[in-house]
Amino acid sequence: MSHSPFRQGNAVSEEFFQSIFSQAGDGIFLIDDQGAMIEMNPRGCEILGYSREELLGQPVMKFHPADELDHIQEKLASLATEKRVTTESAFIRKDGTRVPVEITGKMLSNHQIIGLLRDISERKQAGQALIDSERKFRSLVEQSPDGIFMVDEAGSVVEWNHGQENISGLKRDDVMGMPIWDIHWKLLPEELRSDVLLENLKQNFKEVLDSGRGPGLNLPYEATFQLSDGVYRNVEIMMYTYKTNVGQRIGGIVRDITERKQAERRLEYLAMHDMLTDLPNRQLFQDRLNLALDRARRESHGFLAVMLLDLDNFKEVNDRYGHAYGDQLLKIAARRLQTCLRKSDTAARMGGDEFTLIIEGLADLDGCKLIAQKVLKTLSQPMEIEGKSIRVTASVGISLLTPESDNAATLLRKADIAMYHAKRFRNCYQFHHFLTQSSLSDSVCNNQL
Repeated sequence: MSHSPFRQGNAVSEEFFQSIFSQAGDGIFLIDDQGAMIEMNPRGCEILGYSREELLGQPVMKFHPADELDHIQEKLASLATEKRVTTESAFIRKDGTRVPVEITGKMLSNHQIIGLLRDISERKQAGQALIDSERKFRSLVEQSPDGIFMVDEAGSVVEWNHGQENISGLKRDDVMGMPIWDIHWKLLPEELRSDVLLENLKQNFKEVLDSGRGPGLNLPYEATFQLSDGVYRNVEIMMYTYKTNVGQRIGGIVRDITERKQAERRLEYLAMHDMLTDLPNRQLFQDRLNLALDRARRESHGFLAVMLLDLDNFKEVNDRYGHAYGDQLLKIAARRLQTCLRKSDTAARMGGDEFTLIIEGLADLDGCKLIAQKVLKTLSQPMEIEGKSIRVTASVGISLLTPESDNAATLLRKADIAMYHAKRFRNCYQFHHFLTQSSLSDSVCNNQL
């Protein structure tokens, strides 16, 4: 074994040093003042893929790739003024492959350079894997149609993806660094915004950031955004917290559910309305009648009337012209009925050619008669359907809220009885008398049962 340039003053020290030099997990090298390699330990040879004999005497710059030469020259020059220099670079191995390394060097008093050489391939691979992972994550975040935001420990926005821009109408550059409570308040419907609410939002968010706990975390909840152009958006928000070495952060996912809510509202509407005429159906009529009864009992003034009407010659129209004409006739009849009522009243289709009306807050019986007469007159006007003039009339039965008929079922039953009697004359209305069960009077337009 040749003598090492690291030789110490005694044999024990040299043996100890040689043991470290030969068994070290990192490469140990020595470069002379001309930049030539004068020593390299086994690990260094292993990293570079050369034998010791192939390395010694060779200029160190020979083993660096061309794109690293300026960087290495600069670091070598800095050793004249700095005690120690550490940098990352690369060597070209004997097999031509490139190996990333971390080099730490120190200049000795004789202007030689001693240093450590560490293979950082795994670290670089891990770092690249992390970069690739972050890029994939960034790509997923940016391509996600859902809004994604993150808030730092102070409550400032540090992430606001493209999906969040689309949902909120707020650009990333405009919200970065803003307090999340200011943004949340800004997105609330205008009618809800107030200084008190803004302060409450601020306190709530700060409590979550302090404790990592709070209502609305880890469970989706629905909210409404109002954008700067006045457009409303229904959203579903899921917020969570995660701990860092300096405190709690908040992350959130926002999903635009406007179309879903519109579909739900449409389904709810269809469930409560007649598909042909768009009038309330039997179920909604029952609900509104029960509400009207509650109001009438509480307020104890004015009449509440239920009218049940049937088109007199609808079957003849269907038989003569077909169901398509019949459907058009029902649509026209529904629109005409609505013109006879006030906003507080209800017209509904019970099925077939049968309609019901709820008339609230009538001052007297004459007011009810006027509405019934208007209904009969309006419905009896000719209807133009695909070039044909078709005329129908109606028979109307009317019941009034009384102590004896204080529920929906009784009101409807009495209105049905009255309509049955009106049907004998056609194009008239009949009242179900609220005191007696007397026979019909002479006037078919104001008869009482």
